[in-house]
Amino acid sequence: MLAAPRPRGAWLRSSDFDRARLLDMTRRIVPATLFASALCGAAVIALLPRVGPALLAPLALGAGGQVAIGFIFPRLKSPERWILAGDCLSVLTIAWGVALSGGLQSPLLPLFVLPLVAVAGRHTLPVVTGFTALCLGAPLLAAVVAVNRGVNYAGAPRVVADFAAITGVAAITIALMRA
Repeated sequence: MLAAPRPRGAWLRSSDFDRARLLDMTRRIVPATLFASALCGAAVIALLPRVGPALLAPLALGAGGQVAIGFIFPRLKSPERWILAGDCLSVLTIAWGVALSGGLQSPLLPLFVLPLVAVAGRHTLPVVTGFTALCLGAPLLAAVVAVNRGVNYAGAPRVVADFAAITGVAAITIALMRA
């Protein structure tokens, strides 16, 4: 007997339960992800004197993406696709910031954990697996196109970025635990 064909996009959402879970978890972690985005903003602001205002562009795009994930994408047809696209945009905007601030020497590097934690809380295992590969590959791509290499990030910028990553992970994890 042949198995029934999997519906289109089944890797993204294998059941109505998965979709309901995605939407519920997205709704529940909106405050935490917006807080984490604000912390990323603090990290970027700490870097502005050394890197310049170019870092404000990926920050604005990333913040807009988080607002869309929380308030716009859940209302669209196939919200699982839109939310995942927004999550991927988060990784790409962090990679853009990392590329602008020195590549693998950038203090923004730890921020890649934030979208990974959010994705792990709301998407299916195949999505999380692929997204993990994106989070591992994005810093390498950023390193290839990096500018501002050799800038000394000792002190405040590194501490602020590390603090943002740790506190952001804690906020998202607490929101997921309460969900």
